[in-house]
Amino acid sequence: MLRKFTSTHIGLITGTLMLLHALFLYYNDFPMDTPLQYIAYFFYATGIFLAVLRYRQSPECSGKFADMFGQGFRAFIVVTLIMVSFIGIFSSMHPEFAQETSVEYRKDLEAKKDKTPAEIDTEVATFKKQYTIRLVSSSIFGYLFLGSVATALFTVIINKRN
Repeated sequence: MLRKFTSTHIGLITGTLMLLHALFLYYNDFPMDTPLQYIAYFFYATGIFLAVLRYRQSPECSGKFADMFGQGFRAFIVVTLIMVSFIGIFSSMHPEFAQETSVEYRKDLEAKKDKTPAEIDTEVATFKKQYTIRLVSSSIFGYLFLGSVATALFTVIINKRN
């Protein structure tokens, strides 16, 4: 059954599951730091694992690390594109997140007591303006890093098993 899906299909399914999971948490009023958010990482890892495994079991598999990693890469790059797009759009649609986070940022700056009130105001205004860009940038890096590590790990494990 797994052979019917390409790594891109697996990435689309995985990204969709992760997106639906994020929407489920948001619309059911779970707090931002709920442990349930880690279920998305389970989906991510499982999708990458299945993409590498599917390729390993296919007749076109060369057994080379680079080829197997490439299949995992195809899956996690699709997930990254889906999730980063979602995060950018969702964050833009909810400016209250930037507002709420900037209040906490202001408290942190004021607690340090190393800036004047004018400097704090400037930094908080810049933070609010760049909130979505920073969120998207860190998401890109995070998803690519985790995807690369998971793909390399799963490739080594699956190759050793066979």
